[in-house]
Amino acid sequence: MPRKKKLNLEPEIEQKLEYLGLSLDKLPKDILEYEPLNYRVPRGYDEKQYKQYRYIPVNQIQILMSPTNRLDDLEERYKKARPLLQYLDSQNEENILKYTVFLNMLKQVSIEDIEKMEEEQNNLSKEIPFKVKFEGNYLWQIYYSEATNKYFMIVPTTDSEYSAFFYLLKKKLENNSANMVYVPVIGVDYSRRYLSKEAFEDIENYLWLFTKEWPSIYEVYNEKDNLSIHIIGETCIYGKIKSLYRIVLKNNIEANHLYKLLKAMFIMQTEIPNYFEFKTDVSSKGILEYRFKDKKIEYGEMANFIKEQYAFCINAKQEVAIELEKDLKKLEELKQLAGVQDIEYLEKEKQISTFLECKKTFFGKFKYYFK
Repeated sequence: MPRKKKLNLEPEIEQKLEYLGLSLDKLPKDILEYEPLNYRVPRGYDEKQYKQYRYIPVNQIQILMSPTNRLDDLEERYKKARPLLQYLDSQNEENILKYTVFLNMLKQVSIEDIEKMEEEQNNLSKEIPFKVKFEGNYLWQIYYSEATNKYFMIVPTTDSEYSAFFYLLKKKLENNSANMVYVPVIGVDYSRRYLSKEAFEDIENYLWLFTKEWPSIYEVYNEKDNLSIHIIGETCIYGKIKSLYRIVLKNNIEANHLYKLLKAMFIMQTEIPNYFEFKTDVSSKGILEYRFKDKKIEYGEMANFIKEQYAFCINAKQEVAIELEKDLKKLEELKQLAGVQDIEYLEKEKQISTFLECKKTFFGKFKYYFK
């Protein structure tokens, strides 16, 4: 089959291709080649709930194009997805429509939007955001195939926002192994390296009890793939005024310490609610703190705190026992006094009854008087 003629490109598209570093006459197949993913859509996943954020090398992310919308079901988007190279191929007749779609996407995107995305990623490369998530969060449709240990991006071609896709393509074309992007990975659960699934659920419930707000918990991997757990939420600090807090757990020791601390406070407050009520506060660094009667509660002091409260309760129990003994003695004295008064009452009642009976007649009054 003869090769198709090269399509004439508009100057605007030529400018954007030059900006990206992409030559449609000589495609870098070694960079954009596709490897099978064997991806299976996880059950019950939530497209809007991210649990993992990672710094991922751009050369480890494959790009798939899907003639769908971002709001379509993931299974449909993945089923219709095709490798990016098919959308860059103008020589095969079967790919001409895909090629035209790619040019239309390129026409819609602006260099300013790509530069804005690059600026955002440059800032993210320096520091993880306080809230973990960021402004362009939703634009990154990054997934992970556990079967092949590969990351991939699904680009819905019927959307109107393509800055994340073209930024990633630009970075891949630079062919620099140091290029990384900070993005959420959709559809993956917690790795459970530090905490079990049940522990994550418990921590959410514990923090809700103390703050009356549900927290967001993320696993965050830095550039060296080191894991830390970030817990983000809000709590009231004065009346109805709320403040944002963050808890960062850098290893399994810190994670287990927090879990045990929250569990201990949860048990005390739910089992003895009339006595234990823990309050929350936020430090100047945005760290969540716990207090009991103005006393700051920390894991390292928890054992001593429990001992103090146990000793206090023992002393209080002894004082209550002493007061109870005094009250029982006083009650016995009152019972005896009441018995004497009952006798006096009956005697007086008898006298009154006799008087009332005798006063009815003259001889009765005479008799009562001498008696």
